[in-house]
Amino acid sequence: MGAHEALGSHSLAHGSCEDFRSIIEDCDLVGIRSQGARFTWVRGRSTRTKVESLLDRVWVSDGCISCWQEISCVALPRIRSDHFPLLIRLSEFEVSSHKPFQFQSMWFQHPDFIAIVHRIWSSPVVGRPPQVVINKLRSLKKALKTWNYEVFRDLNSAIAGKSAELHSIQLNLSNRVFQMIFFMAEDSVHSELDVLLLENAFLTRVPSADDIHDTVIAADVDSTLGQMGFLIDFIKDVGML
Repeated sequence: MGAHEALGSHSLAHGSCEDFRSIIEDCDLVGIRSQGARFTWVRGRSTRTKVESLLDRVWVSDGCISCWQEISCVALPRIRSDHFPLLIRLSEFEVSSHKPFQFQSMWFQHPDFIAIVHRIWSSPVVGRPPQVVINKLRSLKKALKTWNYEVFRDLNSAIAGKSAELHSIQLNLSNRVFQMIFFMAEDSVHSELDVLLLENAFLTRVPSADDIHDTVIAADVDSTLGQMGFLIDFIKDVGML
């Protein structure tokens, strides 16, 4: 952003412009010049306080440029906001249905190829020698394109179809592998959860009188009963259990 991209009483900070320009260069972005309004942001109404700037703009990467034949931007009239809405238009590459003639080496492997060439080339053509050659080449090209489609059934379409089929198979295979891994992980989680639930039930259950009796009997006689301070040997001797 430069000083020529703003108009008004407030000038742009030179340091901010340099930082912004540095970021754009580091990211390899390309600016798309907008059509319509000269500035895309405005503040204030009077001549003394009004500030206009090319604040809102469009930046694209090299990848975006390679995907679209044409990228344009139009600054539409603003209504209530200080910012002008930007309309971005993207045009795809037009794919021509007319395929240019391309000689295929595989034609030599077909037994009918040489016969077709001889038949077309031996057909009588009237005209001067250079024009005769040109007309025969045109006829041969037309005949070979038709013959190629009838015999090989448009290999490009066949290859594209097989590629799509292969992609579908690979996608299904990936989904199956993911499902198998998911179910295995789910079974493992369920098994671990069952064990944890059993352990939790055992640890949180209220001990019975028999449990308390067995625990005290099995305890060391010199140990104490919890925080009460009474020796286990004392508990046993006085017959408190």
